[in-house]
Amino acid sequence: MNRINKKEFAQIFNDIINEEIELKKEYEKSEHILPYGEIEEVDEDTRDIIFNIVLKIINCPKQKWVSIAELIDYNPELAIVDPLMQGKISRYVHSVCKKIALELIKEDRIGGLAYFNKFKKA
Repeated sequence: MNRINKKEFAQIFNDIINEEIELKKEYEKSEHILPYGEIEEVDEDTRDIIFNIVLKIINCPKQKWVSIAELIDYNPELAIVDPLMQGKISRYVHSVCKKIALELIKEDRIGGLAYFNKFKKA
């Protein structure tokens, strides 16, 4: 089973941000548009959210379809998370999982809010 602690997560997350910065530099030299917009600073609260979602994915049974919304008991009627922020968090969750060799299979579906897109551990 994959495991990760807060210190390892911080290092992996910083590596992801640095890779994005390098990718941005490469894109600036070309005519292409960065595929996910500008790289923004990720505050500590957002990093904690990402870390906790990754931990829940690690503890989730294999082959069970889940969404971030289900893992965090997200209820948009109580507190709304901006759709762009949902996408950002979802993208970083998947990036961290990839870095720790936790393969996620996304549901074959296009569209919808990122928190509600289903995936499962391979």
